[in-house]
Amino acid sequence: MADLRCAWSRARQVRAWPFLGPLGLIDSEPALTVAGGFGYHPETAPEGTFGTACRRLARSGSFSADVVSRRLQRLLAADRSEACRLVRPLILAMRSAGVPVNYHRLFTDLTYWTTRIRQRWAAEFWAPGAAASGAGDGVQGAEEAAGGMPQES
Repeated sequence: MADLRCAWSRARQVRAWPFLGPLGLIDSEPALTVAGGFGYHPETAPEGTFGTACRRLARSGSFSADVVSRRLQRLLAADRSEACRLVRPLILAMRSAGVPVNYHRLFTDLTYWTTRIRQRWAAEFWAPGAAASGAGDGVQGAEEAAGGMPQES
């Protein structure tokens, strides 16, 4: 797992290449993002998009739903390269909260990163019955108290 975590560090990405090379994905930013994410948080979900995982994170009580919502909004407004960077702290927060991630779907979505994919993530996050905005919910994680979501190490 340590070698996969290195996918998130430009200086140490070479350690992840033996895993990505046989798949022809050494230079794939979405593959590096997903490999690093799996290295940090190997708990996988069999279905759902990253929007679904964000909804579960917002409902977990580990972080303010408002903070998760704002992070997702920023992610949805990003181009693919920035999106690959912005999912990282959310994956770390999901690890902290025990929220699984559908990495297969995340890889596919980041690879194609279209408006339709972004709309699907948004619909799954803000679906009826999804977490409220978080205003006044009184839930605050330790990382948020210290200034927000966890950062990659």
